[in-house]
Amino acid sequence: MSLRDALLKAGAVDKKQKRKVERDLKKSRKKSQGDRERAHVVRKREKAQARQEKERLKAERLKARKAREKGSAQEAAKLRVRHLIQAHGVHLKGGTGTRFYFPMMDGVTIGRLWTPWTIARSLRAGQSAIAALVVPYDDEVTYLVIPRDIALTIRASAPEQLVFFNETNGGDEPFTDDL
Repeated sequence: MSLRDALLKAGAVDKKQKRKVERDLKKSRKKSQGDRERAHVVRKREKAQARQEKERLKAERLKARKAREKGSAQEAAKLRVRHLIQAHGVHLKGGTGTRFYFPMMDGVTIGRLWTPWTIARSLRAGQSAIAALVVPYDDEVTYLVIPRDIALTIRASAPEQLVFFNETNGGDEPFTDDL
């Protein structure tokens, strides 16, 4: 038994007043429920937000993985180029022959190698190239003479490592004696 019923029995209120109070309470309840969203709408919105968040996290992870793979692929290419230069390069330390001038890796200064005549001719003919070998963590650069096929391979993956490569002759023309 509610308080209203008890008041009605005691005679403190009549039936009309009780109905009016109940009607007013019902109106206020309905009004507050109208402002509130239905539970299934709220659940649907929360699921959509969770799905969007999950997709965003998945996209971020995919982007990070691709960046790592790209970085590792670049590192592998650098190591492969370094290995090619070390394995096939000829280090010239002065001696007899002629001076061969080439642009250094910085692109501003001119380098000079003392080369035998045959190597100088092959460089001019495009049968050889000069590659820069950068020592990691030391920034020391060594210049080595490499064969044309290795130079073409290096040009495809790391063209900045080639400091001199005469591609105009193509390596098919015979040597000329005039330098």
